[in-house]
Amino acid sequence: MITGNFLNPIMSPLTAMNPALSLFLITVALAFLSILAYKYTTDQKALKKLREKTEKIQKRMKELQKEIGKNKNAQKEVTELNKEMLLISAEQMHHSMKSNLVTIIPFLLMFAWLGAHYAYQPLYPNQSFNITITSPKNITSLSIVAPNVSILNTSLSVSSSKGNIIYSKTFTLKAPAGTYNIVFKLGNVSFSKEIIVSNKSEYATPVEHYKDIGVDLKVSNKPLKFNILGFKMSWFWYYFIIMMIFNSLFRKLMKVY
Repeated sequence: MITGNFLNPIMSPLTAMNPALSLFLITVALAFLSILAYKYTTDQKALKKLREKTEKIQKRMKELQKEIGKNKNAQKEVTELNKEMLLISAEQMHHSMKSNLVTIIPFLLMFAWLGAHYAYQPLYPNQSFNITITSPKNITSLSIVAPNVSILNTSLSVSSSKGNIIYSKTFTLKAPAGTYNIVFKLGNVSFSKEIIVSNKSEYATPVEHYKDIGVDLKVSNKPLKFNILGFKMSWFWYYFIIMMIFNSLFRKLMKVY
């Protein structure tokens, strides 16, 4: 993955930290950089004037709301002020376009990297994990070649879904820290899956679909949950909440409009 190859050497020290702390630090840094970029790629004087103009209009509209029904011109003025607000919003959006163009690609790359490191827990060294293969085809003869990986157990189950037979074969494995390429053999067909065993916030994609041979693969990485005031959430909502808080804080501290 291009994102991983580019960012992994830079971000590697953070992946060794507690996931909640490292994601918090990354998000705060991104919030700061986004506000910094916005401040120096926009006309802050013009935006300040637009903000002041917006506040005056909002104040006037609150006054007019009390007069509707009493003053026949109040509603007409409110309509005109709404139109003016739309024009101001369009102008503010125009000012922010340059900042968006500067930050959109780096932030998309960073967002993809976060999703690839904080959505699941890693496979921990010397702890058992499962790889499950499912297929509507008979996979009783499925076997694996896994150098340096201990095969603890193999189990096969057959179930029925909507009248169709589904075969599932689970391999329970254990390995020291490292990156492994496990090869699966099914008759004359073979396919492989990379796995990463690590104490860091890193893992290979837990789910793979091999459409050409009608096989699905799932590694037993557990979803990673983050806790904010007792609420458990995915990395995205944890990131989103922290980003909103510090984005607003940095705007005020740096006087960004």
